[in-house]
Amino acid sequence: FVQDQISLFGGKVHVTPGLKYLYAKTYDEDQIGFFYPITGAVFDSEHFVAPTLGINWRPIRHVSLYAAWGENMKFPNIGAYYGNIGQTNALGQYVVVPLNVKPEYVRDFEVGARYEAHGFEGSLNGYRENFTNTFISVTNPVTLVSTTTNGGRSTYMGIELDAQQTLHTADYGDFSIFGNVSLNKAYFSSSFNYFGTQVNPGMPLANVPRHLANLGVGWKRGSWRANINLHYASSQYLNQLTSGLASAVTIPGYAVTNLGIRDTLDLGMGMLKNVKIALHIDNVFNRHYDVTGFEYTTFTGMPYSSVLMEEPRAYFASATFDF
Repeated sequence: FVQDQISLFGGKVHVTPGLKYLYAKTYDEDQIGFFYPITGAVFDSEHFVAPTLGINWRPIRHVSLYAAWGENMKFPNIGAYYGNIGQTNALGQYVVVPLNVKPEYVRDFEVGARYEAHGFEGSLNGYRENFTNTFISVTNPVTLVSTTTNGGRSTYMGIELDAQQTLHTADYGDFSIFGNVSLNKAYFSSSFNYFGTQVNPGMPLANVPRHLANLGVGWKRGSWRANINLHYASSQYLNQLTSGLASAVTIPGYAVTNLGIRDTLDLGMGMLKNVKIALHIDNVFNRHYDVTGFEYTTFTGMPYSSVLMEEPRAYFASATFDF
């Protein structure tokens, strides 16, 4: 990874070009067992040169305008290899099918504006991510083997508003109020067909909430730190397990509250400088909600949803020593 920062026009403009080289070699070898009727191996190697470019311009005091562009890739994970060992051919023989899934490529654009003054920080930005070779996990209706395949182009786009106000007090420490809200949309942007399933532009992608929001309060005084925040996610489509596409079934939106508090104790014991004692409480009000899931059908053809539920209220304590 190589990156540089170029300052222009007396520091009002900063240009940040970057270049990253990615390489991955994945190998899966399995023996005869419960899941595999034959011994076999599947492997692949991929590489990519990923460029990035960012520009930040401060036209007037307290205001910054920025834009960023970049390209990247995602390698197929190991799960994309599992279903290729032990498939059956037209003669009913077990075979190892060569891997045919390609990496997923993305081109990202982002533009926005920031304002900072008198303890206030705010930003408004929009983004668009164009994917090719979109990964889809599908189940072959003939062999009933699940595998990962490429599904044409898709697009993620949205806007986000972020704000934070810091208040300083002499007696009670510093308080900050922060929040953000975003509007997101994810959909297929090309037509393609696989296993008899037709996909058309505009069809939604699953597991992407249309609205996200966070609201919180932070506090610090001396060595103490504390924060409480509320996270909200709106409803989202579930994937259909067999087709790998978004079904008509959605899970409802949810809101969850988390709390954290921390203190740093100065030990002054030679090399041992201090210790940070922290307590975190997730899902403070023990809300029940569904995080994600998929739609499937019973052997009689009746649809049902299988969901992953939330973690109940959880407490985490930690001690971090600094030397």
